[in-house]
Order: sequence, then C-alpha cells, then structure tokens
Amino acid sequence: SYWGMVVTAEIPTSIDSAPIIGKLKIGETVSIWMKGGYEIGQITLGRFFGLHIWLLPLILLVLVGIHLYLVRAAGISNPEGREIDKKKEGVPFHPYMTLKEGAYVMGYLAVFFFFVFFYMHHFLPPDNYDPADPFKTPAHIAPEWYLLAYYTIFRSIPDKFLGFVAFNLTLVFLLILPFLDFSPIKSARNRPLFFVMFIVLVISSMALTILGTMPPTPTNAMLGLIFTAGLFAFFLSLPIISIIEWGWYKAKGGEKQ
Repeated sequence: SYWGMVVTAEIPTSIDSAPIIGKLKIGETVSIWMKGGYEIGQITLGRFFGLHIWLLPLILLVLVGIHLYLVRAAGISNPEGREIDKKKEGVPFHPYMTLKEGAYVMGYLAVFFFFVFFYMHHFLPPDNYDPADPFKTPAHIAPEWYLLAYYTIFRSIPDKFLGFVAFNLTLVFLLILPFLDFSPIKSARNRPLFFVMFIVLVISSMALTILGTMPPTPTNAMLGLIFTAGLFAFFLSLPIISIIEWGWYKAKGGEKQ
C-alpha cells in the first residue's frame, strides 16, 4: 500500500515531460498536493483514505445513476437484438428488475462479507503484512490484478507523457463506450466486424494483464505496445464499424436485427 501511494502520487509528474505545458510544472504541483508535502506521510494517508471512502464512491454513485437513467430511457437489449413493443412484451422496471437485481446484490454481498470477515487473507498479497520500509524499494512494484492492464499501458510507452495520455484515454474510452457504438444492429451475432474487434479487445486485455505481472523487460515492453495498439483499435474502430453497419441497415430496408 505504501509503495502503491508512492507510484500513484508520482504519476501526475508525467505531465511535466510534455513539450509545452511541461514548463508550467503542473504535474509536480498536483503530486505535492496529493502527498500533502514532498514526502509520503500521515497527510498522504488521510487524503488517499478520504479519496477512497468519500470522493470515489460519490463519483460511482453518479455514474450508476446515469446508467440507470439510460436503461430507463433506452431500455434493455436482448440477445437477438430485435425491437419489442414495450407495452405488449415489456415488463415494468419495478418490481421485476428491482427484485431480480436485488437478489443478485444480496447474493454478492453474502459472499463478499463472508470473505471480508473470515478469509480476507486469501485476497491480500503476503507483502501487505510486512511493515513499509521507505529505504527498501521492492524489486517489482505492481498494482492489484484489476489494474495491471492500465499499469502495463503506462509503462510500455517510452515517453512518460504519452503513457500518461494513453492511460487516461483508456479510462475515457470506457466511459464513453455507449456513445462510440451507434450501430442500428443491436445483436453482436449479426455484426461480424464488431465480433472480430471484440475478440481483439479480449485478447489484448488478457495479455496486458498478464504482462503486468512480469518484469519490465524490452521484450515485454514491445508486447505491451502491440497489445495496447490492439486495445485502442477496438475503441477507435467502433464509430467506423457503426457507419458501415448503418449502410448495411439501409441496404436491407431498415430492418433491425
């Protein structure tokens, strides 16, 4: 956790390597603000703790609210991708969906709290039980498994600023994903181009996650660049695929599939 804070607090300094805005030393200022000084201390711990228990949950709550609004406004798709008559074939969001999702949430929380209260050590790396030593840098500092792909993207790009941009662009693409894909064909079963790019996304994501567990050698850095390109290719291809599929849609007389 200590070294995780060290690495996270130093990420904004990548902005200072930018050609023009780097002279403003914005990254260094943000880094000092995050740490509450020039070194990691109690203030840093308090700020990171507050970030995780107050600001991030609030942001997630807003995003969940937007998601629910879009679900209510656009409806839920089905595997066949066909449009349905909501009045004849649809069901009310409440109580059908609320009870269904509520049951899933209760099941998840039961398993979650079981491990939190009784077997939490199964999910914590052994290094977390050792006291942090600022004078002894670990040989390989890596985040949790669900952040390894982003970590690989950041470290695989030689230029620190470009790595910072690519790292954040990945998060932005995930946020605007529903708006990148505007194809009228809703089922992936009838979208061969989308299916191919989706396979590229899955392979790239898995490879980047695996590479994040390995040392940063030149070979791993090159592989990281290749799979980073595959990851970005998926997001950048979505608008192009959507335009092509609009042509197919119109050529077939506008019948949704």
